[in-house]
Order: sequence, then C-alpha cells, then structure tokens
Amino acid sequence: MKKYELLKCNTCAREKTVIINTERYIPNKCTITLNCAGRLSPIQYTDVNSAQILNTESGVENWHSRFKQEPQNFSTQNEFVDLSTGLMNQLVLAVPIGSFNEMPSTSSIKITMTALSQESQEYNQFTYKKDTSFNVINGVESGVAKKVLRYNLNGSTPSIVQVYLNGIKLTEDLDYELYRGNTSSAAPNSILFKNVISGALNEVIVIVSVPAEVLQKELIFNRAILDESRVGTGSFEGVDFVSSGSSEKMNIFYCDFNQNSTNFKVGEKLLIKSIHYSATSSSVPIQLTSGSFLFSGAGCTHLDRKLAVHVKAELLSNSSNYLSVKSVSGVKSIQVTKNSVQNVFPVLHCSTFSTDPILSAQSTIKDITSTQSSIIIGPM
Repeated sequence: MKKYELLKCNTCAREKTVIINTERYIPNKCTITLNCAGRLSPIQYTDVNSAQILNTESGVENWHSRFKQEPQNFSTQNEFVDLSTGLMNQLVLAVPIGSFNEMPSTSSIKITMTALSQESQEYNQFTYKKDTSFNVINGVESGVAKKVLRYNLNGSTPSIVQVYLNGIKLTEDLDYELYRGNTSSAAPNSILFKNVISGALNEVIVIVSVPAEVLQKELIFNRAILDESRVGTGSFEGVDFVSSGSSEKMNIFYCDFNQNSTNFKVGEKLLIKSIHYSATSSSVPIQLTSGSFLFSGAGCTHLDRKLAVHVKAELLSNSSNYLSVKSVSGVKSIQVTKNSVQNVFPVLHCSTFSTDPILSAQSTIKDITSTQSSIIIGPM
C-alpha cells in the first residue's frame, strides 16, 4: 500500500502531502491556509514525500514551502509627502545667499525639470546571477535571451533604471551608482555598487524602461517680499530668510502652484535638471548648485512651519528621489518622495520682514498683536 497521499483544498487550491493514517479519523478541513473554510480531498498517492514538500503548490503564486528559504520582495510603491502649502498650494524654496551680497526683491529662481509620463512604458529586464563576490554589473546577462545592458540617462529621453538585489529594490546613490557623464564613478552601461556583494549565489535584476512621453517644464519662484495682501495665505508669508545655527542665510522664494497647475498632468514624475537665479528679468541667469524646499502644516500661520526638515532640490533628479504631480480633493499639488526628506539640525530660524502675530483662541490671522523679536524659532 502507498505510504503518502497528496491532498488538495477545494477553496484555496493549495496542496500538501501527508502520511496515510488508517488508525484514526482525521477531519478533512483545510490546514494549509489560515482561516480557509475549504475541504481537503486526495488527488494522488505516492511513495515519496520529499518531492512534494519542495515543489511549489500548483495554482498559487509567490508561495514557497517553509522547508525552503526564498528571498522576499520588499519593494513597494514610493510614499510621498505634500510640498504644497497654504491657500495657493505655495511651494517654498530657500536659496543660499552665497557670493551674492543680496538678492533683491526683483530676483527670481527658475527650476527646469524633465516631466516623465506615468503611462505604460517599454522596458527591458536584465538578469545576472553571481556565485562570487562582485561590485559591478554590466555586459551580457545570465538570462536566456543574453541581452547586453544598455541605458542612457543624459539624452532627450532618459532611461529609467531600477535595480533589484535578491528581490529587494535598491536605491540609487545610496546602494549603487549609474553612469551620468564623465563625473560619474560608474562606467557607461554599468551598475556600480557602493559595497562589495558577497555570498554563494546572488541574483541582480536590472529593469531599464523609457517613459511614454518626456517633456521639459519650468517653475518660476519669486523673491519673498512684505506684501500685506498675501498675509494669511501661507505660513511662510512675510519670511525674509532662514538659517540653521551658524550656517549661511538662505533667502525665501515662493511659487503659487495653483497659477501654474494647468501646465502639469496628474501622475507626472518631475526630475530637476537645473536651478538658475536672475537678479532682474533682464539679467543673465546664473546656475545654482543648491536650494531647499521647506514644509508646512495644513494651516497658514507661523505655528505651522515645519523647521526641522527640508528637501534638497538638487537631489531630486533620479528614479528614487523626485517630485510628482498629485490630485488632492480635485486640486493639483506637488509632492515629493518621502525618502528624500532630510532632518535639519539645528532647526531653521525664520527672520521676518515684520513681527509675527501672537495667536490666541479669540484672535484671527490678521490680528496686529506683535512679538518683541523678528526672529522666530519654529517647533521641532
């Protein structure tokens, strides 16, 4: 008589092999899937149990036996944080004064971005299997198709490159580097890991895709000024500059996204290409290397300023760190990948054109009661 029987559930469709027991009655309720109400019934008798234990259950995806370890895929969709603040979905940018003696009220900042559509994309997948230590991936893949890794991040239609190590999605600049020109450490068409990958067997999957549509778009930020008509429309209204400890001052610029939202589509991914400063509308733009987006809570008062975090604008240029156009209650807003947010310590100090109002339960935003100092230290 056969020693084992293969049972299958009529609900979850999973299978398992058990020893045939003729000595006592065993209920046929499903014991494979938690809380499954199905019933098990024999579909095959066998002399061997090991083959059934290690085989993936038929009809079930992403399942593996508890006797066999498999890498888990922890990749998830990117989380986002809203950058838009106030009544006008205002974007607030702090720019270091640097070598400029001052940034006059006529000055402006132009941010040029590559807008990538989130529609369906054409892509190539490259699979590399390594049984020795390595820190570079390039050339012919280990897959059956034997494709050669190719990507281009500097053309008019830059590639989108995603890298997975043993099923876990890695982050560019943190875990690996891509070739972005002569200043890159990575060679063309290669993946350079920050650390040597060791182990008896590793699998690297590289997905190279091209967006369905690539456009160039711009946002213009105006120098913050003392404008009574804008009081109460955003928490950073009336702020001249911010600073952190003994670091240099950063002047405040703003962009009312509500007035520019028609140029952007919901779902677009925005990669920053350049940041230019102009003292006047007729002056020659000067390229900047840094700038920080600031955050605010839902309100429009100075108490809503989030001065312990910021996002460096110059880093929002790859598949892991970028801006995205979202729709919140039918209104477009600009959001940023959550992993791009960095802490600021010491927290930012705001220097205002005039004193901030003291708010009480009875007062309104436009109350004139003032503090003694124009330096406001925001909450952590």
